[in-house]
Amino acid sequence: MGASPIMNDVETTSLAGIGLLKDLSDEALEALAKRCSWRTYESSEQILDRQSDSCELCFVVSGRARVVNYSLSGREVTFDDRETGEYFGELAALDSQVGTRLFAEVDG
Repeated sequence: MGASPIMNDVETTSLAGIGLLKDLSDEALEALAKRCSWRTYESSEQILDRQSDSCELCFVVSGRARVVNYSLSGREVTFDDRETGEYFGELAALDSQVGTRLFAEVDG
């Protein structure tokens, strides 16, 4: 099952729980929530691919995402778990600069 939009009234509150956004005003959080593409993922579903040209920054508003890569032999290597309130992806999405990218899939 692919990503599906989440439409509810808690989006601004959910963003308020993201550490990176903690200093934003309620008005700024509301404006950002309207610009977000809200999605939910199934357990073990890939969210971003390391080789993707995506410029997405993802906020974990509920659950956990696992940052992984694969060795040349195909073995999965876990780098980190991103918990509720954390983020991953293209950090440059915030300021249009070249930045660091973290990738994740949902951890069941």
